[in-house]
Amino acid sequence: MSTDARQEQESRYIGRVLVGTLVGASVLAIYFGVTGGTLGPARKHACTNNLKQFGIALQNYIDAHHAIPPAYIVDDEGRKTHSWRAVLLPYFEDEGLRGLYNAKEPWDRQHPQVIATLIPVFRCEHSDRQGMPVPNANYVAVVGPDTAWPGGEALDIDKITDGLSNTIAVVEIASPGVPWADPRDLTFEEAARGINQVEGPNGISGPHAGGVNVLFLDGRVEFLPNDTPPERLRALLTANGGEKIERSP
Repeated sequence: MSTDARQEQESRYIGRVLVGTLVGASVLAIYFGVTGGTLGPARKHACTNNLKQFGIALQNYIDAHHAIPPAYIVDDEGRKTHSWRAVLLPYFEDEGLRGLYNAKEPWDRQHPQVIATLIPVFRCEHSDRQGMPVPNANYVAVVGPDTAWPGGEALDIDKITDGLSNTIAVVEIASPGVPWADPRDLTFEEAARGINQVEGPNGISGPHAGGVNVLFLDGRVEFLPNDTPPERLRALLTANGGEKIERSP
C-alpha cells in the first residue's frame, strides 16, 4: 500500500472515531441535562408501579372481606405467625404468587426456598445500592391502634371514618428492608418521626430524591416530600382521627 493510500485510510479511521466520540458525548450531555445524572424519575416510577400493584391486591381483599387484613396473624400463644404481605399474596394479579406460601406453617417455618424467593413487587430495586438483591420487602404497613392496621385483627372498612382517600395504607422503607414474610412493620411512633429522618428500615424512608411514595387505601399513590409537616403526616397515618386534610397540589 502506498504512503498516500495508508494516510487516507488512517484519516478515515480517525474521522470515524471522532464521530463516534462526539455522538457518545452528545448522548451523555442529553442524559445529564435531562436527568441530572441520576435515575431518580425511573426509580420513583418503578416504586409507584409496585405500590399500585399493592393497591389492586388490597382492593381485591377488601372486595372479598369488606375489611383491611390484619397486620399480622397470631397463634394461640400470641406469637406473630404471618404477615399481612403473606395474607395478601393470593390477591395479587400475579398468579405465580398464589401458591407460594403455606398458610398452615408460620413464616419462620416455611420452606427455605419460599423465604428466599425474590418477589419484585415487594422491593424497590433501586434500594440495593451495594451487593446482590435480597428477598426483602421495602413496603410496610404502619401498625397502631389508630391506623388502618391496628394489629392482629382485621379493620372493617366502615370504621375508617377519615375515608380511604385520606388514610395511608403502605409506606416505603429503605434497604435492607425486612424479610418479606416476617410480620414486622413500622409502629405509628416510628412512622410519625418524619420522612427520611431515620436511616434504614426504622422509619418512612427511601432512595428517591426529596421524598417517598406512599399508597392510600383508595389505591392512589402519592409522593410525600421530606418536608411534609408532622401534623399532616400524622393525620394521614390515622384511620379515624377526624383531622381536616387538604390534598397536596
